[in-house]
Amino acid sequence: MTGGSKVCLAVLAIIVLGALSAPFVTPYEPDAIDLDSIRVPPGKDHLMGTDNKGRDVFTRILYGGRISIGVAFFAASLSLVIGMLSGLCSGYFGGKVDLVIMGFVDVVLSFPSLLLAIAISVLLPSGVHTVVIAIAAVGWAPFARIVRGGDTQSP
Repeated sequence: MTGGSKVCLAVLAIIVLGALSAPFVTPYEPDAIDLDSIRVPPGKDHLMGTDNKGRDVFTRILYGGRISIGVAFFAASLSLVIGMLSGLCSGYFGGKVDLVIMGFVDVVLSFPSLLLAIAISVLLPSGVHTVVIAIAAVGWAPFARIVRGGDTQSP
């Protein structure tokens, strides 16, 4: 492991630990409105200040990180499962099944990922589940191609 990767791993660990320990790190609730503390600058009571409704910004960042980490974990896991299953089926059965599955993988990979994720998000009702589904729907194809063996290069 290189020095740069150790630094990145340490920063990632700090972010994850901070997000997971949010209820223990900050005394404020993320949605608690305090009209007496509207737009307070950063200080000893509010490390990053407050917003236009008096909510502590640091608290909201920590709690938002929990949601972001959850979405990333579940979207990556779902992408991995779908990609592995489709790649395994394609490689195992071969023939016409392989042509159909890998053809669909090529179609998914031909679209810009962000545009496809936005289109999926528009079609489904809004919410965290929709975000996970949209990210997984654009992220499974590279896993399928790798599991199938389409990205291996001969020396």
